[in-house]
Parts: sequence; structure tokens; C-alpha cells
Amino acid sequence: MIADAGPRRFTDLRGRTWLVEITVALKKRLRVETQFEVAELFEHDGRALVRLATDPERLVDVLYCVLREQLAAKQVGPEEFAASLGGQPLGDAYDALIGAVIDFFPQSRAREVLRGIVRKGEETKVRALDAIDARVASLDPAQLAHEWIAKSSGSPDSSAKTSDPTA
Repeated sequence: MIADAGPRRFTDLRGRTWLVEITVALKKRLRVETQFEVAELFEHDGRALVRLATDPERLVDVLYCVLREQLAAKQVGPEEFAASLGGQPLGDAYDALIGAVIDFFPQSRAREVLRGIVRKGEETKVRALDAIDARVASLDPAQLAHEWIAKSSGSPDSSAKTSDPTA
């Protein structure tokens, strides 16, 4: 979950801590080098936000651009950086980036609205996962196996496998 304020930091799988900050100069570099538009992140029903959250390679590319100076100082290249992100650290990096983007906007009201968008997105994600979890819990493995067998036994591949090989 994205905190309302404070430094935007995350720790990678190697135990290195990174500080994420967005500035006007960085905003321009992000646009030129990664086609990442800070201002568009929350537009169009949050599609860009969802894309960033669901495309780890894009997220790592954006983070690499954001952290370039820190990475150079620690002599960490793009491949090593990408290899150090996954699981919870990748989620923490996403949260730090989104928090830094929100903090970039100078108007407190705009930051408040953007945090509201992120909260609604989190609520939606939780509800979707709850619905999926309920659907999975309702599955009957025996019934699924029966259906799978019934479908596969009628396929041309299965009839070839059961025919007499000496014929």
C-alpha cells in the first residue's frame, strides 16, 4: 500500500535500498527515454497505472531511468538491477514509484485526488482477487476431471492413441 507521505524507498532482493524521487528534469528524461508520461499515469480510468502494475519489464525500465544516478554510483547495470527485483521488492518498488509520482505534483488537492485514485484501484484489486478466490474455492476437482476426460476422449488425438497398433 502506498503511504500518504514520506520518502519513497524500496529495498531490492540483494538488500540494496533505493530512493525514488521525481523532478521536472527526470519527468522529461522519462518521457524521452521510456515514453513514460507522469501526467498520463492517472488518466483514462487508470489504464497506464494498470499497465505499469502488470508489466514488470516496463516498470523496471522506468525505475532504471529514475534511479540511473544511484545505480551508477553503486555500479549496478540494467541486467543486475532487473535480476534484483521480483516478488515483494517489485511491489514495493511500484509503490515507491507511484508515491513519488503523486508527490511530484505541487498542488495538495491534486495529490489528494491522485491518492484517492490509487485507493480505489487497490479496493478494486482486492475485490477482484476475492471474487477469483471464491470462484476457485467453489471448483469441484472431481467434476473438472470428469469434464476434462469427457472432452479429451472425444478428440481425434485420443482415438488414435486407443486404436490397435497392429491393425
